[in-house]
Amino acid sequence: MSQPTVGIDFNHSVEQLTADLGATITQIDKAKTRAIRRLRRWLQTQLARELATVAGIRQKAIKSRFKHHIYREGKTLWANIWIGVNPIDAHLLGKPRQTRRMKGTRVYQHFFDKAFFVNVFGDAPKVWKRKDKRRFPVIKMQLPIAEEMEQLLEKYERPAELKLAEIFEHELKFEMGWYK
Repeated sequence: MSQPTVGIDFNHSVEQLTADLGATITQIDKAKTRAIRRLRRWLQTQLARELATVAGIRQKAIKSRFKHHIYREGKTLWANIWIGVNPIDAHLLGKPRQTRRMKGTRVYQHFFDKAFFVNVFGDAPKVWKRKDKRRFPVIKMQLPIAEEMEQLLEKYERPAELKLAEIFEHELKFEMGWYK
């Protein structure tokens, strides 16, 4: 499966903005940087809420999977918003509960049949399942989220473009002192 991506078109001409609003390149760059940070936070909140509902996980388990990087290439300011879509380890979904009667482990809304919660390789306790009847090898239980995230990214591609334009306009006006 390919990596889920979102393409946000943000083609604001520096010359046009300078002419229309009288903004300097420095003001535009500062406004772009703040707008991208605010967009990342907004997108993180929206995606975390919906993914938590769709996949039956807590928002806390996916909040740390969002990163952004802003860099300059010549006179152009670029930004990447990275979202981790690897499967989430079961023990991060919530507090694992295991009883003899259940014959498995429940974590938040998910039940892992014949799984157990224990410290196997000297690390912290995790949810494991035996590969076969032998004692080893064991498999760490994980919950895939890539497919759900890809659908959500497609859903939020256009709203993110509109939100970025709205935030950028506000930040540029703030940078220029319109709100003083």
